[in-house]
Amino acid sequence: MLTEQLINCFLSVVQNGSFTKAAEELFLTQQAVSKHVKKLEQELGTELLVRTTRMVHPTEQGEKYYQMFLKWKTELANLKEETAFADGGKKTLRIGVLQYMINGKVPEIVQRIKKDHPDYQISIIHESGIDLYRRLMDNDIDLAITYDAFLQDDREFKKDLFGVTGLNLMIARSHPLATDELKYSDLEHESFLVAINKGESKNHAMKESLKERMDFGMGNGPVHLFHTMEEVNLQTELGEGFTFCSDTSLFARNPMMRYYPLPKNTAIVGAWKKNNKNPVLKAFFEKADEVAESNSQIINLNEDTRSFDMEV
Repeated sequence: MLTEQLINCFLSVVQNGSFTKAAEELFLTQQAVSKHVKKLEQELGTELLVRTTRMVHPTEQGEKYYQMFLKWKTELANLKEETAFADGGKKTLRIGVLQYMINGKVPEIVQRIKKDHPDYQISIIHESGIDLYRRLMDNDIDLAITYDAFLQDDREFKKDLFGVTGLNLMIARSHPLATDELKYSDLEHESFLVAINKGESKNHAMKESLKERMDFGMGNGPVHLFHTMEEVNLQTELGEGFTFCSDTSLFARNPMMRYYPLPKNTAIVGAWKKNNKNPVLKAFFEKADEVAESNSQIINLNEDTRSFDMEV
C-alpha cells in the first residue's frame, strides 16, 4: 500500500542524493529510510534508485515517479490549504527565517498581530536558505524571510522587500593582516573559510567560493569548507583565515573580530507562493508596513567593530 511516508522518504533521498542526509532531514534512521524506499519499489514493481558507494540517483523510471510524486505532493498540500481556509477555518501562519539572521522586525510584527488577533497561531522556525526554499515549495511554511538570491525560481513566488544588508569581510583582531591598511590583494595567500550549505556538493561550494574571492580581487588562494558557521567563526577567531558575513548575521557582533565592508549588498525579502491563500499573510504584511524602518539597511555594525573601507 502506498503511503505518504514511503513517498516522502523517496523524495528526500532523491533531493539529498543520500540515504544518510534524508534520514537526518526526516528524523529517521538510515535503515528505516532504506526500508521505506525498498517497500515503495516493491509496491510499484520497479527499481527507483541507482545505489552506489558514492551517490544515489534515480533510475529512468525513478525520475518519472519522482516528478509525479512531487507534483502530487504539491497539489495535495494546495488542496489541504484551500480546505483549511474555507469559511475562515484556519488562522495559522508558519514563518521560516534564515538561520543566523537577526531581524527585529519579525518578532514585532508577530506581537502586533497577536495583539489584534489573539486567536491567530503563528510559529517561527530557523533553517538554511536551501531548506527554506524546499519548505516553501512543499507548502511546509507559508512565508520565508530570506535573502532574495536564495529563491531559485522567482516565477513561483510573490515577494515583499524587508530591507538591504551589507556584506563584510571578517578576520580576527589578532591576525597580522587586521590593520587599517588592509587591502584585498593582501589576502591572496590567506585561507577563505566557508560554511557549506546543506545539500550542496563540495565541488559546487568550492567553485563558487573561489569565484567569490577572485571577484573581490583576493586571488585564487585556498578555500576551506566547514559544515557550520559556528566552526567557521571559531577557526576565524583562531586566526586560521578570513570569512564573509552580512550585517544581519549573528556573527557580526563578535568583539574578537574586525569587519571590513565589501562593495556588495543583498536584499532581504519575505516570500510566499503565489497560490497561497492564507488570510493571515495579509495581516502579517499590514503589520509589516506599520513597523517598516526608515533606514533600508536593517542593522548596522557597531562603530567599534566596523573598520575602514578597503582598497583593491
